[in-house]
Amino acid sequence: MHSLIISHSALQIRNTRCGLSLREGAPCGSVRGKMKRLLLSAVKTIVLMVALFCLLSFLGGFSNKQSVVLAILLFVAYSRSALSTTVPKFVPFNVFVTPNLYNILQDFELVKPTEEGWAEIRAGVETLSKEHWNIWHNRGFSVSFITRELIYNKDWQSFSTEEVDLSASLEPAVIVREQHKPDSMLRNYFPYLNLTGGRNNGLILRLTLLDWYWERVKDKEIPPEEFGVHFWVMPGNSLRDTESAYDDAVKRRTEARARYVWKGKAHRDMYDRATDADRSNEAEHRYCAVVHSGI
Repeated sequence: MHSLIISHSALQIRNTRCGLSLREGAPCGSVRGKMKRLLLSAVKTIVLMVALFCLLSFLGGFSNKQSVVLAILLFVAYSRSALSTTVPKFVPFNVFVTPNLYNILQDFELVKPTEEGWAEIRAGVETLSKEHWNIWHNRGFSVSFITRELIYNKDWQSFSTEEVDLSASLEPAVIVREQHKPDSMLRNYFPYLNLTGGRNNGLILRLTLLDWYWERVKDKEIPPEEFGVHFWVMPGNSLRDTESAYDDAVKRRTEARARYVWKGKAHRDMYDRATDADRSNEAEHRYCAVVHSGI
């Protein structure tokens, strides 16, 4: 058997093809932005230190040396307090991944490219049990990230502390081993889909076939930046800071979608309010679509 990963580039933490991390491949604009933020942070630090020194020296009556030492101690205490309150907290969210079964079967020649071929597939789907989960009737994979360590699989109503690892048979799509007799149990092989990954390293959809049947590999990953828009708003954070953090997350996601050949899906809600493609939590690719939302 051979697993064909559905992606156009390697996952960031694996770097198996491009040899570059997302940081190494960042455009020059992002470097300028970092320098600008560093300069702004340095200016804020200097202003705060001067303000503390003036308060301690002129209002507190301390000597210059005492004011300098106390200003440094107060700044360090303030910095530690600010750091402890800005550590991002985990925000639970749902993910629904919908494989495009029509394109998968068609591109990997798992169906005869005729109306009769698709009629056979539809007839086979009708014979599948509706009491048990299958990819045809349930349309996709549904998982909820409850905590960093706890994942809930809605389809099987089960919990896991490991990463996502879900499988789905593509029966009635079948690969026939011609060397086996018609009545042999080994004659028919049903290819299957496998969804793996987690919150921090994105999700990977795999199609598993027989080695001799298909040797070419195509792959498509759901990059981890897709879920970066789910973050905890810390106490004391201003609306401006929150909006800036969200805009940064959307920008990183837009760049990642372009690299991995995903397209955001614009939509309108029940109140006719529009959400553009970049800010939408729905994205599509030729072989699957993903929708995610906070819990």
